[in-house]
Amino acid sequence: AYVDRAQGGSKELVDQFEQQKKRLEVTAQQVESSLAHTSDVLRGESKNLRDASSMAAEEALISSLKFQKQAERLTEASAKVQKQTEEITNKQRQQGGEAFRKASALIIDGLHSMSIDLARSLDNTLPEELWNRYRRGEKSIFTKKLLKTKDQDRIRNLYKESGDFRRYVDQYRRSFNQLLEETERSEHSQMLFETYASSEIGKVYLMLTDALGHD
Repeated sequence: AYVDRAQGGSKELVDQFEQQKKRLEVTAQQVESSLAHTSDVLRGESKNLRDASSMAAEEALISSLKFQKQAERLTEASAKVQKQTEEITNKQRQQGGEAFRKASALIIDGLHSMSIDLARSLDNTLPEELWNRYRRGEKSIFTKKLLKTKDQDRIRNLYKESGDFRRYVDQYRRSFNQLLEETERSEHSQMLFETYASSEIGKVYLMLTDALGHD
């Protein structure tokens, strides 16, 4: 009877161990399954993060390349505009210089022509030699003749008495002032002003101005 009880207790204990073993196995399987699931989730999240990071990096790279390309285009456009501006400025300067040269040449030729009327008014016996030299191209020959006039009283009296002479003098002085105004708008205004003031036409202008007492 004791053996039977002992065997019965041993069998019951074995059954309990078996049941506990099964529970542990089930629990282990559940834990393993949970760990596997968690691992899969983590791997998926990690992949998503990598994909997102890769996409973000790719987008950042694309944006950077686009910005760089735009910057290059803006730089090229700016350089092109600057070059065109410089070309236009140079062209305007050249055209302005050419226009000034033409305008000043016409005024100077006109002043030399007016010197003929002034010289003829002061001396109606001008030698034929002067006319011949003028015809050969010496446009300033009568201007030089005027500079030899020393009688300022005669200039002053003739200016008061002769309407033609007064008109010639006024026209000469206006034209010379116009030449100086054109000079002020030129690139080398000071140098040209001094050149014209000390030239033969400038000396005639000063001679007339001094004789008439004009500013």
